[in-house]
Amino acid sequence: MNAKKAMKQDLARVLLAPLAALAVMLTSSAASAKGKPPPPPPPPPVDSGTIYFNYNNGSAQQVCSMKPDGTSQTALPVLNAFGAEPSRVLHGGKRWFVTLQTIPNEFYPPDPDGNLYARQELFAVSQRGEWFQLTDNPAIEAFDPRWTLGAGGVDGRITVVAYRWVQDANGKSISIEPGVYSIDVDPETWTSAPPAPQSPQRLDTILLPVACDAVGCYADVSGYDWSADGTHVVYAASDGLYVTRASDGTSGQLLSVSGAAAPRWSPVQGNGRTQILFGVGGGSAGRIDRVNDDGTGWVTMVPAGSTSSIWIIDNSARWSPSGTHLIYNQWTMDKKVWYRVKTSHVYRAAADGSGKIDLTTQMTFCYGLGWMNP
Repeated sequence: MNAKKAMKQDLARVLLAPLAALAVMLTSSAASAKGKPPPPPPPPPVDSGTIYFNYNNGSAQQVCSMKPDGTSQTALPVLNAFGAEPSRVLHGGKRWFVTLQTIPNEFYPPDPDGNLYARQELFAVSQRGEWFQLTDNPAIEAFDPRWTLGAGGVDGRITVVAYRWVQDANGKSISIEPGVYSIDVDPETWTSAPPAPQSPQRLDTILLPVACDAVGCYADVSGYDWSADGTHVVYAASDGLYVTRASDGTSGQLLSVSGAAAPRWSPVQGNGRTQILFGVGGGSAGRIDRVNDDGTGWVTMVPAGSTSSIWIIDNSARWSPSGTHLIYNQWTMDKKVWYRVKTSHVYRAAADGSGKIDLTTQMTFCYGLGWMNP
């Protein structure tokens, strides 16, 4: 399109906009004059980008993508990357996912009940199925990988909640130093120069609440996330949501609420503010709430629901790229068979909780991973 044609189209839009607004006013006035209420405002436009989700295809967990309206569902050549975190932007023209993967035949020390859990390390996998191991330290047990800003910019750092295994004076394995650990990465180089595995380093300024048992100490949190600018961390503790400034550890309670979990920080929205999604409750029911980054405006967006035969659990919400919408998982669970999941679908809703729609009606077990641009 040439510049002149573009200018004409812009001029036409400028001239037509007031006419369109006048038509709406006249229509509303006419309706009011006849005693009819004006028509409801149209729903907000669905945000752009790509939604990623896990799909249980019967033999493996497969990463899939789809458009925000649920169309163009595409299976990617990425298997068994359950709970993978998609990168915030493309690198080398590709989306990258970080996921914890099992190291064969290796285990962490047993828990207080004697249970053994397989050792896991952090891996990256591209949307084309290229796998790289990012961490290698059998003494560090990690959970909940997240992308954030680093020295290399967007997606320049990956963090986990973790603790370190050591042996005490009696030769017994115990866990110590729980907290947020990180590695610095450069995904732009991964295809041409595969990364060397690193040992995650503890971020000493971010102090999480700690609990201890017979085999050591661990971070007593139910999820965490980074602000869009990488300067703050929000985490869910037993008594509410807390925010910590990463540079110096300044921390404070954002919200007092029992049962908070899985907080997710929004991108910067049109009003210049950010918000935090989080789940409340669990077990037999759960809901999704939202709060402003200053602790105001706390509302329930997706209430918990149930029927006579199933529980409906809403959790694991993710923001759209502009923060105008969200996706979340809705599980149905059989009340007659404790905790047997019957279905898990990915739903979309507007940021105020309206317009809920099932995007994966033709599938049985799906789990949302993220909604990213482009």
